[in-house]
Order: sequence, then C-alpha cells, then structure tokens
Amino acid sequence: MSLVSVVHKFGTYKIKVEPGCSLNEVLQKSITHFKLESVSIAWILTYHGKELPLTVPLRLLNLPKGVKLELNHGGTKLVSEAKSFRVKFQILSRGVEVAVVKQSDSVIKTIEGFCRKNCWDLDPQALKMQCFSKVWGYDDLVAASFAHLGILEDVAVRLTVSNSAAPVKTSIENPTPLAEHRNEISLPEIDTKPQLHEVLAYIPEEAPSTATKQNLVDEDYEVSIRQLKSYQKTISRSAGSNALLTKRLREEQENAKKHIIEQCNIRVRFPDRTCIDINFSPDETMHLVYEAIKRCLTDRSLTFELCYSHPHKKIEDNEAKLVADLGFGSKTLLVFETSHKGPYLKEELLRKAKTLADAQSAAPQEQRRQTANGLDVENINAQSDKAEESSAKPSGGLRMGQKPKWLKLGKK
Repeated sequence: MSLVSVVHKFGTYKIKVEPGCSLNEVLQKSITHFKLESVSIAWILTYHGKELPLTVPLRLLNLPKGVKLELNHGGTKLVSEAKSFRVKFQILSRGVEVAVVKQSDSVIKTIEGFCRKNCWDLDPQALKMQCFSKVWGYDDLVAASFAHLGILEDVAVRLTVSNSAAPVKTSIENPTPLAEHRNEISLPEIDTKPQLHEVLAYIPEEAPSTATKQNLVDEDYEVSIRQLKSYQKTISRSAGSNALLTKRLREEQENAKKHIIEQCNIRVRFPDRTCIDINFSPDETMHLVYEAIKRCLTDRSLTFELCYSHPHKKIEDNEAKLVADLGFGSKTLLVFETSHKGPYLKEELLRKAKTLADAQSAAPQEQRRQTANGLDVENINAQSDKAEESSAKPSGGLRMGQKPKWLKLGKK
C-alpha cells in the first residue's frame, strides 16, 4: 500500500492505494471526498503542472513515494466528451483493430461493431478486456462507456471475444492472386547495398503467426511484479543517468554517438498491411519521397498523407531534407493514411512481393555470411603479418658454447 495525497484549493485528501491501482480510481474518490460537481465539469490530476494519464497504473508513472497530486479543473465535460481518441484492440488469435471513439461511446457496441464487420462470433461468457492489470468481463462492459472505465486517451487494450481460434483476416480484397504470385516466384536474395529508389514490396502473411496459434490462457496476459519492477528500474535509470559533465565532455559524447548515414531506408506501411521499402540519399527532400510513393500506386491521383508511426504526426510534402531537417535515421517507418480503400500498390510490385517473415529470416543469414567473409580476410591478413614479423626479426637463439646473459656462475 502506498499513500497518495490529493490537494484541491486549501484542502488535502490522503488515500491509500495499491501499486496496480489506476489514477482514475484516485480521481473518482477525490471528487467524492471534496464533494465536487462531476456531471458537467471534467477534473484532472496534475503533478508539477503536468497532466497525468488516468489509465496507467500508479507504479508505472515513476512518481515518488507519498506524492502530492493536484486536483484541477479540466474544462467542461461536453468538450472533453466530444474529443475523439484511438483505442487499439489486440484480439486474441484474430489480429488488431483500431477504433476511433469518444468518451461517451459504449464499449460493448464498439466491440460488437468490428466483430460484426469481420464476421467474428462474440461469446459473452468468454468476453474479457484488459488494460494493464485491470480486467473487465461482459457484465462490466455491457452498460459501461469508455469514460466509466477510465479510458480517456489513446491506449492499447487486450481483448478476448471467444474461446475458439480463427485465422487472421487480412484487409486485402483479393488475397488469392497474391498467394499465387508468391508461390510462382522464388524469393530473391537480399542485396548487401540496395540501390537508391529501389522499391521492395512486402505482403502480410495469410496464416496467423505461431504465437497466435498456441492455446493461450488468461494468465499469459498477466503482468508479473518482477516485470513491472524491471520496467520501473529502466525508467529510473534513464531519468537519473544525466551526470554532471563539462561542455567539452558533453560535446565529445555527442560526437561519439553521431554516425554518418549513407542511405535512408524508408518503410511505408499501408492500411491493408502491405509495405514498401525505398532507399533515399540523406540530402534528398520529402517531396521526392511523396513522388516515389505515387509511382508505386495504382492510382497516382490518390490523395494521401505520410505520418510518423509514433508519435502520430503528419509530415508535410515540402523541400525539407530527410536527415538535416527531419532527423531521419538509417531506417524510418512511416504510415500511409488515406480515406480510400485498397489495394494500393501496382500489380507488378505485388507479383514480386514477399512476406516480412521471409525477409527477416534471410537478413540474418546474409549478415552471418558477410561476417564470416570479413573474419576470413582478417585471419589471412593477421597470419601474413605474423609471418613477415617472424622473418624480419633476427634469431634470438644461442650458438654452441654460449651462455645466456642472465646466468651468472660464481667462481670456486
């Protein structure tokens, strides 16, 4: 049990909470204690002027022991309820669904909506939704909204809709031709240095991964205390690792961390789970990236946007340089967003496409082969250097009848 103090105006309310308790429970108890109006007014908890997420457990917020939180006015409830946010549902043995919802939306209607869209059977007895360590059943979800559960912002939840396993349904409208093309064409070898503006296409797997085929139980989703403590230590280590250094030492560390980027590999992920990889020069602009993606589309007049995967932010089509202005690294993932439905890529690209699993399995083999070749060359060079040194050094052996300098015999 940990003690949390909530301050509102001139009053203080102390409450004992479990480490796995979410801040939404603390907020509701604080509103009840201070007898505040919660029908038309939204309330938030802040720490040092920063709003805290209500869905994250207390132990994962890295707050000090006996923390003092402030209960502040968060605006009118109508404005906060009208704001949309995203909920990522990770459905057991069925894949992922992302829903754009509001705080007042019904949870069970949202789940029934994408189950009906994907023709999934919804079993009320097996229905379970988990957010961190909090688990809700069908009885808890049937009359609850997202605001009642404390889900007020972007979050990922785990969901079990039934005990029967079902294959993952991809969002590609015509998956059969893709499977035929993939079986007809053998997988090409991955080049050590891909050419600039070369397009490599990837398609999703038709069958679910081995992890989803296993008979998982509810205990597999339970987060242990050891895992949470390890995560807390990682956050504490990253927060307290800034040692006092001089300006010269800080510059030396920053220069050591910097590395020269020869090529920018940009992977674009489409809504139908297909991907393309394109290599660009670091000095090229974002406008060239947009133009290269348009050449890969079936309809070049399609309006779309490119966004960062996290945090979700749009990248404008302008003359900003990839590395100098946008800070791209050697590998960058972008998300393709549009209101139109797929498929999006040209048919000739889909014929040569391969799965991500095949590409990932081929990459380590190529890396091991390059490492082995490099080690062979190093061993040959080292042996030749040793042979030259041995031939250049004069022989240190003793002639017949000579004595070593360190041997000193006394006279009798």
